[in-house]
Formats: sequence, C-alpha cells, structure tokens
Amino acid sequence: MAFNGTPRPSPRWYHARTELDDFAIVSYRVPTGALARLLPEGFAPAEFTFEDGGNGALVSAVAFRDRDFHFRFLPPVAIGCGQINYRAYVTTAGGPGVWTPTGVGGFLLKAGSASQITEFDKWMFRDWWRHLKSRYGR
Repeated sequence: MAFNGTPRPSPRWYHARTELDDFAIVSYRVPTGALARLLPEGFAPAEFTFEDGGNGALVSAVAFRDRDFHFRFLPPVAIGCGQINYRAYVTTAGGPGVWTPTGVGGFLLKAGSASQITEFDKWMFRDWWRHLKSRYGR
C-alpha cells in the first residue's frame, strides 16, 4: 500500500508493527448535541448533511484483526488478536480531526478499561439500539 499523506515519523523503540486483516469501518449518524456532551473541552462535533437532508455527527467503530503484532524492541513473537477502536469526527484547533474515547478514561466497549457500565457505554448502546429499531422496525 502506498501512502502519500503526512510523512511517517522515524521508528522509535516503543513503536509496534502489525498487519491488519478484515478491516472495516462502521459509521453511525448521531445527534450532534448528544455527541457534544461527551467531548472534552476544545472539541466540537463535525456536522454533516446527509442525503435525506438531515444533519448530524458521525461516530465509527473500526474493527480489524492484528496479525503478526509485535513491538519493535522485542523479538518478533507473532501475536494475533481482534481489535475495535471507536472514533468521533470533530473539529479542534480550527480544523477537522478525529477524537477517540481514550479521554473518557474507561468504558466497557474498550476491553479491560472499566469494570462497570459507564455513561459512554450507555450512550453507545442506546444509539446503536435506536439505529437497529429504525432500520428493522423492532
């Protein structure tokens, strides 16, 4: 794969290397105000206009499998695992950006980071269910 965007930084000792398989991005339209309440100071939801004429923000789940994952400073012990990252499309510092819920601290959807259901989990599950109900009429 060729990458013609921002140049990559020089590799550092703590960087990891992996191959990605079965990569998928699933994006959901969410109410702009609902997302805004979850963002830290300095971030605002990017607002989009959709084909149906409605406006809203976008959040995505990015799922993939890591293959041959290893840290550069260790011998190449090939580890494989599934991973899901979450992101919201935002504006910050006057330009577009992507915010990931690492700023939320811990939530169940980020495996191992929380031992109970958080407000972020509740919001994601409610919005996911809302989309399912509207799509499948249940």
